Amino acid sequence: MDIYARQINAGLNEIGCQSSIFTPRHPLERVHHSRFAMRYLRYFAYPRQVQRHDQVADVQHVIDHGYAHLHSNLGRGLKVVSAHDLIPFLTWQGRIPSEGKVRKPHLNLHSLKYLRDYDRVIAMSQSTARDLIDLLGVCADKISIVPPVIGEHFSHQDPHAVSKYRKQLVGDSEAKIVMISGREHYKNFETSIRVVKRLLNQNVNVVLIKSGLPNPSFDQLIQQEKIADKAKSIYIESHLDLPLLYSAADCLLFPSWYEGFGMPVAEALACGTCVVSSNAASLPEVGGELALTAEPDDVAGLADLVYTCLTDESMKKKVLRHGERWVDQFRTEPVLNRLMKAYNV
Repeated sequence: MDIYARQINAGLNEIGCQSSIFTPRHPLERVHHSRFAMRYLRYFAYPRQVQRHDQVADVQHVIDHGYAHLHSNLGRGLKVVSAHDLIPFLTWQGRIPSEGKVRKPHLNLHSLKYLRDYDRVIAMSQSTARDLIDLLGVCADKISIVPPVIGEHFSHQDPHAVSKYRKQLVGDSEAKIVMISGREHYKNFETSIRVVKRLLNQNVNVVLIKSGLPNPSFDQLIQQEKIADKAKSIYIESHLDLPLLYSAADCLLFPSWYEGFGMPVAEALACGTCVVSSNAASLPEVGGELALTAEPDDVAGLADLVYTCLTDESMKKKVLRHGERWVDQFRTEPVLNRLMKAYNV
């Protein structure tokens, strides 16, 4: 959310709108591992800080729907909230597979009920907008679809730098790199790992690289499926370094059960990397005609599509030629234009 807030703030100031970010702070943040402490901050301490903050502004924009309950603490002016996804709600309803028993997300539901009270609700995609209308009863007239910004650094990279980075990943091997991203359960690692195993069983020379924070479930699955020697997990601290990884990969595999937007799909396409994703939620919107899609649990279908990306030169050339142009709609200027319309400016 920090990146999202900074991108909006910087873009608005760049076009002449006076904008600033207010972030509540509290000493209890040092014990962020305590669920009780974080609930106290989110639902008691932070709202009071917001209420005491100087709120002389034409627009007050809550950038995370998880804090929609701040509505009653905001001052006068247009009240706007960004709704990124409804993952805890949908998981509780059984619409997204879970790793275990799912409790009713009482506090999340408490925040979500305030979405209907805002003057404007920013949805990341058409899919998210439909969920807001159908599942939460948000008025369609209040919703504006404004995707997140895909940074300009997600673009074609220097071939020499890509070759050097690729060598760091796989050495002198001619193996194809299939990249997956994230660590949350809805990213559907089980299917990704089985797709790669299927390709290996078909004698396709491929390695699986997962980017993002460590995930014990991923480590356990690659051991269970006996592909640990063909899979690795890496953590890239700065998003500014991600384009090299996308460019070094031969295919991004992204069979998520649900995405409010699915930024890795757009980021990979902008770098000229082929994408295979699920056809769930927002992903067909983000990938358009450039990404190949299948059902999120269709291991055979997804494996066939990945194989196409790894072997079909015309597919690679198509993505290289049109990927950046497709992602232009998610760059700063068009996104800010949409946001300004939502603000009625």
